[in-house]
Amino acid sequence: MVYDVTDPNAPIFVQYVSTKLSNADYAPEGLRFISSDDSPNGKPLLVVANEVSSTVSVFEIAGEITGEVEFALASQTVGEDAATISVDLVLANGTPDSTVTVDVVLGTFATADEPTDFSALASETVSFSAGSSVASVTVTINEDTDPENDEYFSMRLENVTNSFLGEEDAHTVFIIDNDRSVDTSNNVLSLEYITSLNIGVAGDDAAEIVDYDAASQKLFVANSERNQIEIVDFSTPSAPTVGTPIDVSSFGGINSVAVYNGVVAAAIENDDKQADGTIAFYDVNGSLLSSVTAGALPDMVTFTPDGTKVLTANEGEPSDDYSVDPEGSVTIVDVSGGVANVTQANVTQVSLTSFNAQEATLKAAGVRIFGPGATVAMDLEPEYIALSDDGDTAWVACQENNALIVVNVANGIAMDVVPLGFKDHSVPGAGLDAEDRSGEIRIANYPIFGMYMPDAIASYEVAGTTYIVSANEGDAREYDTFEEEDRLADLDLDETVFPDADLLQENIGRLTITTVDGDTDGDGDFEEIYAFGGRSFSIWNGNSGALVYDSGDDMELYISQDPTWGPFFNSTDDELEAKNRSDNKGPEPEAVVIGEWGGAQFAFIGLERIGGVMVYDISDPVAPSFVDYANSRDTATDGGDLAPEGLVLIQAANSPDGKDYLVVANEVSSTITVYEVAVQPFSVEDDLASLPVRIYPNPAIEGVDIELLNSGNSEMQVSLLTIDGKEVRRASAPIGVGNISLNLQGLAKGMYLIEVSTEEGRAVQRLVIR
Repeated sequence: MVYDVTDPNAPIFVQYVSTKLSNADYAPEGLRFISSDDSPNGKPLLVVANEVSSTVSVFEIAGEITGEVEFALASQTVGEDAATISVDLVLANGTPDSTVTVDVVLGTFATADEPTDFSALASETVSFSAGSSVASVTVTINEDTDPENDEYFSMRLENVTNSFLGEEDAHTVFIIDNDRSVDTSNNVLSLEYITSLNIGVAGDDAAEIVDYDAASQKLFVANSERNQIEIVDFSTPSAPTVGTPIDVSSFGGINSVAVYNGVVAAAIENDDKQADGTIAFYDVNGSLLSSVTAGALPDMVTFTPDGTKVLTANEGEPSDDYSVDPEGSVTIVDVSGGVANVTQANVTQVSLTSFNAQEATLKAAGVRIFGPGATVAMDLEPEYIALSDDGDTAWVACQENNALIVVNVANGIAMDVVPLGFKDHSVPGAGLDAEDRSGEIRIANYPIFGMYMPDAIASYEVAGTTYIVSANEGDAREYDTFEEEDRLADLDLDETVFPDADLLQENIGRLTITTVDGDTDGDGDFEEIYAFGGRSFSIWNGNSGALVYDSGDDMELYISQDPTWGPFFNSTDDELEAKNRSDNKGPEPEAVVIGEWGGAQFAFIGLERIGGVMVYDISDPVAPSFVDYANSRDTATDGGDLAPEGLVLIQAANSPDGKDYLVVANEVSSTITVYEVAVQPFSVEDDLASLPVRIYPNPAIEGVDIELLNSGNSEMQVSLLTIDGKEVRRASAPIGVGNISLNLQGLAKGMYLIEVSTEEGRAVQRLVIR
C-alpha cells in the first residue's frame, strides 16, 4: 500500500499493488526505494524482498512523482516602496515528466497585514510544467506612510501533486519600512571629538572607569590589567598625558575609581574573588591615606554628593564551580571626619539577608533569583549605584537579577528590592534586529521579552522627584557548572503558544536567550522567551520604581540609518562586521552620566559594542528626545576607540579651560577619548522668579493652552522658543491685563523656553510639554 504522508497528521491513500502478480511472490519482508538518479533506467524503482517465495519483485514508480517542491530561500527582504516581490519555488532532485502543482498559502507567522501592507491570494496554485524545475509567485507590496517597525508575513506549501514537499516548505518575506526614523531636530548640543590617549595595550582592558579632580586637573582611570590607577594630566584637554600610576596590587584587583575634592577612592577585589574586598583612599599624587574592608567583589565606588560618605556595590559573584557564593552587599564608609582618620569603625555593611524570607514573593514579582542553592542575599549581585541629590537614598542595580535595591544611606538599611520587569518586543517601537546571518537589517517585532538588566545607572531630579536612568546592557550567568544562556533554536517551544515555532526559530533561532525563565508551567517546554538586555536606555521613577520611559529600538534604528555607521550596524567591539552582535545584545548600552545646561538635563549613554556615545535630552522624563551620536572608532583600520566602559562629564566651571568635556574610558582599545560638549549659545540666564510672572501649568499638556499669570502692573511681552532659540509663538498684554493665554496647538512634546519681558526686567524659564 502506498500513502501520501506529506501531512503526517492526515495521510492520504494512493495505491495498492499486490506482489502475487504471477503467484510467485509471497510475503513481502523488506522494501528498498531507488531514486531516479540512482536507478539503471533513470526511473524511480521500488524493490521488494519476499520472504516465503524467496523472490525479489521490482516495481517501476510511474513518472508523475518527481523530486521535492520547496521555496528557493527561507526568507527574503523587500523595501516598502517596491511594487512587487517574486518568491521562487524550485523542484529539487529532478524535473517532472508531467505537471507538478502545489498550493502556496499565507501563513499565520506575520506582523504585516493583508491587504494593507501586501496583496496576495489566500491560496494560489503554482504549476511546474513538464521539464521545468523553477516556478514563482508574485506578491504586491503596498506602500503606506505610517512610521512602523519592519514587518513580515509568511507563506507555506500545501497539497503537492506528482511530487513531494521539501524541507523548505515555508518562507518569510520581510518588508523594510521607509517612513520611520529617529527625530534629530533637537541639536542644542553636540559632541566634538578632541583627542584620544592610549593608557595601555589594546585588548588589555586598561581603561575601564574614569573620574576627574578639578583642583589638580587630573583624570584617574582604573586599569584592571595592571591593577593600578592611571593618573592623567588633563590641564591641557587637547593633549592629556599619562603620569605615574597608583599601584593597588597589594590589595588585589582594581574595579572602579571615584574622586571628590582631592580624595581618590578605589574599589578593589580580593585575589580570592569570593573573599571580602577593599576600599582604599589616596591623595591625587598617589599616596595611600587609609583603607577599609568592603564586601565581596566591590564592583563600583562612589561618593555621596556632599562627599561625606563613600559607597561600594559588592557583587559577591560565586566561584566557577558555584561551591562558594558570597552574599551581595553594599558598603557605606563615613568619611566626614577626614579620610586619613577612617577606620573600620566608620564602615557600615548593608546586609541583604533580610530579603531571604521574601524569596517566593520576590520571584513572583519578577526578581530573578536563580543561582544553584543560593539564598536571596547570595543571589543578589549589586553592581552599580545612583544616589539622590541629598545623598540619603541609594539605588543599586543588580544586573543579573534585573532589579534595583533601594538603600537608606543614613540608616545603612536595604529597604526594598524593585523588579524592573520585562520589555515586550512584540510592541510597535520596541523591535530588534535579532539575527546575524541574513546580511539585511530587520528591526522587527517578535513574541519575545527583553530583560532590561542595566549595567550603569544615574539619577537626576525633576520637580522634586528623583528619576533613575539605566543603560540596559544585559548579562548572563556563565560558570563552569551553571550556564543560563542558549540559542532560541535549541528551545522546545510550547506549540499552543507558538503555533509558528518553526518559522520563529528559522528566522531568529540564533538569538541568545535564557533557559532560566520562560517555562511557566514547568513541563519542559517554553511558553515565554526572554532575551538579554533592552538595547535601550530607560527612565524609572525613583519613588515607585515604575518605568516612565524606554528608548525602545531608537538606538538600533538610528545607527541603521546613519551613513557612517549603518554599514557596521551592530558590529562587536573588536571587529567591524555588520550584525555580528544582532543575535546577542545589539549595541549593548553600558555606561551613563547626566549633565545639565541651561536648565535642561542630558543623558550620555556609552554603547559598548558598536562604540560611541548617544546623547538624549531627558528634561521631561516621560518624553526624552535624541540629541547627538558620536563615535571615534576608526572604520579604516578597525582601530581607534573601542568599547566605552566608563564616562565622566567635566563641565565648564570645573574644566581647565572653561569648556565642557566628556571623557570616555574605552575598555578594549585601552584608550580614553576626549569630546568637547558644544552647547548652543542660547541658554537660560534668569528664572521667572525674578519677575511677578508665573506659568500654569508647567509641565504643560500637549495641545492645551497655558496661562502666564502676571501679578505686576506693566506691559508684558512673551516669546515661546525652541531649545535652540527659534521663536514658535509670541503674545503680549498691555498694562493692567493680568494674564496671557499662550496657544500650544500643533507643538510637539519636548522642552521649550519662555522668554518674558516686563518693565521689571527680562527672564527665561523652561517649559516642558508632555
